[in-house]
Amino acid sequence: MAISSVTAFKRTFCLLEAASAGGSNNRTTAMETRSAKRRKLLFLECSAMMTTTLTVQPGGRGEGEEGGADLISNLPDDVLFRILDLLSIETIARMSLLSKRWARIWQSFPDLDFTSVRLKSADHAESIRNLIRSKCRRFSFDRQRVQNFLYLYDCDFISNVLSLRSKAGSDIRTLRFGAYVSLTHLNKLIRQALRWNARELDVEFATEDYFNVPKCVISSESLQALSLKSQFPGFRLPYLSIMNGGGFRSLQVLSLSLMLTEGDLDIFKDSAFPVLRKLYLCECHDLRRIRVNCSLLEDMTLEKCFILETLEVRGARLERLRVANCFYSVREKSFVKIDAPRLRVVEWEKNYLTEDCSLQNLKALRQASLHFLKLHEVVPAIYLSAARNFLHGLSHVRCLILDTLCMKLLTQKNFGPLLPFINLECLELRTFLTHSIIPALHFLLKSSPSLHTLILNITDHCGHSRNERKMQDKDLLNTTYSEEEKHWETEMSVMALFLENLKVVKIRGFMGCKAEVGLAKFLLRHGKALEEMVLCSFNRDALHKDRNKSQILSYSGSASNAKISFEYDFDAVPKIRI
Repeated sequence: MAISSVTAFKRTFCLLEAASAGGSNNRTTAMETRSAKRRKLLFLECSAMMTTTLTVQPGGRGEGEEGGADLISNLPDDVLFRILDLLSIETIARMSLLSKRWARIWQSFPDLDFTSVRLKSADHAESIRNLIRSKCRRFSFDRQRVQNFLYLYDCDFISNVLSLRSKAGSDIRTLRFGAYVSLTHLNKLIRQALRWNARELDVEFATEDYFNVPKCVISSESLQALSLKSQFPGFRLPYLSIMNGGGFRSLQVLSLSLMLTEGDLDIFKDSAFPVLRKLYLCECHDLRRIRVNCSLLEDMTLEKCFILETLEVRGARLERLRVANCFYSVREKSFVKIDAPRLRVVEWEKNYLTEDCSLQNLKALRQASLHFLKLHEVVPAIYLSAARNFLHGLSHVRCLILDTLCMKLLTQKNFGPLLPFINLECLELRTFLTHSIIPALHFLLKSSPSLHTLILNITDHCGHSRNERKMQDKDLLNTTYSEEEKHWETEMSVMALFLENLKVVKIRGFMGCKAEVGLAKFLLRHGKALEEMVLCSFNRDALHKDRNKSQILSYSGSASNAKISFEYDFDAVPKIRI
């Protein structure tokens, strides 16, 4: 029995909906990803199915016969908008030539993404090269990245589309574009977008001089998401005195890259951003001090602000904080202060230590990852104190990720006592188990009485040399591990609570060296609640594998019922630095 037109249409539309759910708006580069190609092929297949299914004759005659009616064009605008959103902006523009209906659809299309439009004329090539050569004398930037950016966009096409836009029911939901433009032209494009009540504005640009964000952006009642990224030379937001009381009234998402700050940034307050929920700041190269105090802020990211010295964040609703590649030029009186009672995730990646640190009210914290960069081989006491205060502020965390540099801080003589991680359930350590790291591991385990899962992810973070690797390989041939076992046995009394709660152990990059086998034996012998141990090795040698198996399985002890798995994991192969 033939499937009815309605049933076939529903199936086809479900396929289209599945295709669009894959992230159709992420056309930020000229190269198509495999998933994008699959979505496009799926769209073409669905379009063919829809054309066949919905072309019927009023008298009920079969598809393909003369007199058939095109019901696709009669679909509601919202449905057509979702379908067209899978296509490039140029393809949608060409479809406006089909009929008056499609012309009206094009003129009122709400999501305009010009990031796939490329310059077609070869005459631009030489002018672009001359432009980059001239700008290199004044500004510092990635030449290849800027060259790709300048080839990618056609500013005239963007302006023409906005100028021809229909007046009736033509509000813009999303506008994404980028161009090398004059300040006047950039102002004009932004004003045109806001004239049509744009809700989301994503602009990447390069200009001859510094760009001052126009006041119409600040006073817009419709703008909910704003992303500004400058290639060169940069841009400025208005001063706080201008935004107070009349700032970004509806703005919920803000992303700023290569913004000029003149050292201080103290504009993120409720008076200027009353409903801001997500903030992203990147490559603010002159930023030294920043203060954020927005009561509705939920997500904040700060990246590549290399000379940052002080960071103050207060947020009653802040749930996620990421700070990466900052504090490279630490001076006196550098500090970090965070007060966020609802904070759930902290990502602190590749930041240098500051002189002072205060993390308050982080009782809702669920996950934290830390990667400090040391200033010296022997860390001064003032920086050790700040690192200890940072860890104290994370004492309520449930899942903690540390790398080798963090572990080495714990082994410093003047580090001092550590508050227990009373709620810690999962601990992941990205490190090698060397003699210098084992004391830090003792320190952490006895400070984690409620730990359920221990993950050792052996990576190249500690920078093992070739000679150290050879010494570890020799350990594989040594069947006596008494010294390592005795070392762990001496710590058993202070780890009693930890051993009563530990359930899962996973070691990725297991090499079978003394420290690793000694730890595995100790946990199997005394882990009263241990249920599973997984050893993922990169060594295919069956002799090593069988020897490690026999040695570890013979020491089940208290964890005699624990499931022990030996796996080969190619991704766990450490990259040894020479």
